[in-house]
Amino acid sequence: MPRRKQARRTSVRDIRTILRLTYEQGLSVREVAEGLKIGKTSVSTYLLRAREAGLSSWPLAPAYDDDAALERRLFHRMGRPPQA
Repeated sequence: MPRRKQARRTSVRDIRTILRLTYEQGLSVREVAEGLKIGKTSVSTYLLRAREAGLSSWPLAPAYDDDAALERRLFHRMGRPPQA
């Protein structure tokens, strides 16, 4: 039985590239995904996270020059899930 490919973790650098290609160069999700060899769903998810975080233009504010700051902004925890 063939083994599944190991998923590659998308780096913050790749996320910056997604934002730049989308907002600065106006590429579509499909074009960005093909260029970076990342799934279209992943690209769409990162763009949605960026919009929700208020990051919908390029270049990013100087506060997000640091990878850790950008990662915190995009992936911060929204609170506890509701209890069932």
